[in-house]
Amino acid sequence: MADWSPDGTKVVFTSGATPGQWIDLDGGAIATMTYNYANGTHTFGDPQYLVQQPITLPHGTFSNFFFPSFSPMVSSSCSTRRARSGARTPRTRPVNA
Repeated sequence: MADWSPDGTKVVFTSGATPGQWIDLDGGAIATMTYNYANGTHTFGDPQYLVQQPITLPHGTFSNFFFPSFSPMVSSSCSTRRARSGARTPRTRPVNA
């Protein structure tokens, strides 16, 4: 469930805790990568993680981030989070891309 930036130069995605696992995103971290297409070659940069895990906010401690998307302004992205306690109330938190 990746999302491309409006200008097409970055992709934001959930990096799963288990390599090769793309369905179970438990423990997922949000990352961005640069993208370039030149001379018939697709090139992605190294992942840049946006949020170190776990993150503690006034409403709890969170360690599972998923479904990231870019805002139309490119300057930020958001994701859904889940409390470590198992509560599944989705919330969003803007983060710099």
